[in-house]
Amino acid sequence: MRKHILGATAILAAFLAPSPALGAEITVSVGLHPSVPGAPPPVVRAAPQLPALIQKSPSVWELKLDGTKDIIAEVTLALENDPDGYAALPVTLRVPFHRSNRIDVSLYSVKEDDSTAAARELYATPIRNVDPVELFPLYQRAYAQATKRLNSLESGRRFYAFDAQVFFKLLEIVKELGLHSYLVVNPEISNAKAYLQRRIADPTTSAVVANNIQGGTEVVVALIKQVESIETEQLKAIWNYIKNQEQLGPSQRELACKWYQSFERLLSTMPIGRLDRLERDSQLATLNTNAVTQCATRSAEQVLAIQGTLSPAHKAEAQVRLSESVSTLSSVQSGPLSAALVVRKQTLGKILNFR
Repeated sequence: MRKHILGATAILAAFLAPSPALGAEITVSVGLHPSVPGAPPPVVRAAPQLPALIQKSPSVWELKLDGTKDIIAEVTLALENDPDGYAALPVTLRVPFHRSNRIDVSLYSVKEDDSTAAARELYATPIRNVDPVELFPLYQRAYAQATKRLNSLESGRRFYAFDAQVFFKLLEIVKELGLHSYLVVNPEISNAKAYLQRRIADPTTSAVVANNIQGGTEVVVALIKQVESIETEQLKAIWNYIKNQEQLGPSQRELACKWYQSFERLLSTMPIGRLDRLERDSQLATLNTNAVTQCATRSAEQVLAIQGTLSPAHKAEAQVRLSESVSTLSSVQSGPLSAALVVRKQTLGKILNFR
């Protein structure tokens, strides 16, 4: 009997164990490109003001998430006090809860230059296998050039080869930073992407893209699809981390179940268009619904199995856990479940209804 009591207590302890908060340190270096002798460096600010985001120095923040409340946090870094003629696009990063290493960001204010020489240099710059921290200044340069060119084009200027090359290079950089640094694709980048798509679709301008981007239109279309799936790839990486943790034993399995529920809350806040794309690209919504239901079903079954061996002090805690499982099972209605899981859920529902 003592073995059963100890085993039941261990299961309950795994249920109730708090999720450890992991911390990611965000370190920002700032500067001007090109440099201005004697000019003070810009000042970096982080937003929004989150309880989990703690500023440790003028350019270092620590973000701690435990995954049970927020699976990710979006942190926007922006520069202030730019010299005249310089500008910097705020950088928003999607920081996952399990990120515990240092995140290095180079945030540069760049001089607006849409000359053909600047465009030629940008397009010729290789970005494959480049450290992400070195891509951030290039990202700012590409954005500044693309914005100036886009404003001119939307005012009626003719579309030229250097326009196509600048937009293409910007999207290349965004893809790399999105996959490796969890950069969020902001509306300004989406505008440049949409403009390039229109030029490809227009028979009068598609040749400009095809003849001036190495690999032609097919390469550009593939890149656009990759940029559009950045959020999916980021969330898929987070979900796969949770799935892998679930395999590491009972205590990690229970933590993973809490993280699945947090992931479900994140999905519930997504606009329908983004959620549809996520499901179409990865079926993550369906996979997570299955995982949440599986966790709640297993949890309820385990509590029912050990109730008779618990001490009075632990029975109240077990009832709380059982109530949470029942509430979760009741709330998860959408998404196709596996046949075996449907049977388990229905059987468990009958047991709970007759208690």
